[in-house]
Amino acid sequence: QRTNPLANFRAGDIAVMYPCEKDQQADPTKYQLHRANVVQVDAQHVVIRLRNTQIHTGQIEKYKYWNLEHDLLDSSFRSLYQSLWTLMGADALTRQIILGLVPPPINKPRGSGPVPPGLTATQQAIYQEGIDAGYLYLLWGPPGTGKTSMMIRSWVWYYYTQTTERIVLLAYTNKAVDEICEALCSLGSEVGDHYIRIGSRAATGDAYRHRLLEQVIEPMSKRNEIRTRLEQTRIYVATVSSLQGKSELFHLIPFDVAIMDEASQLLEPSVVGLLTRFKKTILVGDHMQLPAVSTQPARMSMLKPGQPWTERIGLSDMRMSYFERLYRLYQSKGWHHLIGILSEQGRMHSDIMRFANDHVYKGLLKVVDEERQGRVLSDLLPGETSVLFRERLIFIPSKSRLEETYLKTNQEEAEITIRLITIWKEKIRQAGLSWSIGVITPFKAQIAAITYLAHLQNVDLTDVTIDTVERYQGGARDIIIMSSTVNSHLTLARITSDNDDGIDRKLNVAVTRARQQFILIGTEGILNSQQAYRSLIAMSARYEQV
Repeated sequence: QRTNPLANFRAGDIAVMYPCEKDQQADPTKYQLHRANVVQVDAQHVVIRLRNTQIHTGQIEKYKYWNLEHDLLDSSFRSLYQSLWTLMGADALTRQIILGLVPPPINKPRGSGPVPPGLTATQQAIYQEGIDAGYLYLLWGPPGTGKTSMMIRSWVWYYYTQTTERIVLLAYTNKAVDEICEALCSLGSEVGDHYIRIGSRAATGDAYRHRLLEQVIEPMSKRNEIRTRLEQTRIYVATVSSLQGKSELFHLIPFDVAIMDEASQLLEPSVVGLLTRFKKTILVGDHMQLPAVSTQPARMSMLKPGQPWTERIGLSDMRMSYFERLYRLYQSKGWHHLIGILSEQGRMHSDIMRFANDHVYKGLLKVVDEERQGRVLSDLLPGETSVLFRERLIFIPSKSRLEETYLKTNQEEAEITIRLITIWKEKIRQAGLSWSIGVITPFKAQIAAITYLAHLQNVDLTDVTIDTVERYQGGARDIIIMSSTVNSHLTLARITSDNDDGIDRKLNVAVTRARQQFILIGTEGILNSQQAYRSLIAMSARYEQV
């Protein structure tokens, strides 16, 4: 009852905890501060794990009420400097390849070996090209083209079953690492039961926690046992930051091949040092989706034009990801054999794909299954006349709430979202469909507002995923509801992420998470001031009967 309804913690967050005596204003300077990880959060409980072992627990047991505030770790910044130092310690040729000054040498083609099942002709060609490539290979894959489920999975199958090389699979987020683990499990117990994951328990999906390093080595009592197990394991999985935090592994075991998913979200310092650790790296990403995360303003990140060194490596903005810089550089130099491009998508209905194709990918995308993807919604829901059950793209207007601009919430949109969830859940049940529902909103405060309202109205959100667009990349739901939460033009600027071509990458990610239907809720006058939203609203059916 004492928790602010807009409290926006979630499992995996880092926090600071300090006492709050009942009916008194909290003063953190009066108490010892405890750093903690949030393990679990629901409507009734918050479970935290303290980062430091407590020998004397009396000080904690003394207080009934506690405050929790968001915190950050500075170790992630330190690892970036270490990464740059590692790059500078590499030989001259390796540095030149990593910077893009010279093309990576091509391996001798291994010939046509066995190919895993399920790949299209285009995917088979890229699969073989990636194997034959040398030190670096880039795979650009728009949404739903099977970057993880087909290509990464197939390359792992090849290196694990056809070679003796040790593989490390990396991604920017823990959610993406969970999806990599899911792909490994789909290869059978021979792979799914023999990889090791580097990371924290709180940030790892329940199904994959037993593969964490600490869990695997827990029964072992001798260092030789641990080392033997590490040497015998041929697949390691981690976020880039987690692996950088366990750099001692590189002194214990050599890695041969690295595959980095979500590479388009990784800044230069996060990647360049790691590349020196491997004989070969495959970078997988899509620079038209979420950009690399940078809190630094543009004026501090732009480089002065005309500098020879920046032009040589194709770097104009330090917020640009390593993947995007290398992709554009390879294209300009004609090194097309080092880039694979996927174009066949099997996720979105063709009506949803049309927005991404028209405004982002310039007609590149094609539907894998034309017959299935071309079906109209009324075929699945016969007899329905409502726009909500007939159209694939829908816009629902809401009113701006200037008083909520600072809070980054919109109560009307939260209410519309809850009603849509209730209506669609009932329709899914009646129609006997196995569809999933997801909600995307740009601010964690709006997530809290939606979940709190659902709690008040006793609406079950067990099977509904509500999150920011950053944590949705790589995932998909049949129905996506987006609460834009724009109460002013300033708020709109915060939720857009335009690249040099004027493409809003965040909106592209949000729309392409939907398989069957995408619903946008927002203030029409404000959204129409931005080109991408204006185009999406024009393509969408209008619905105001919620």
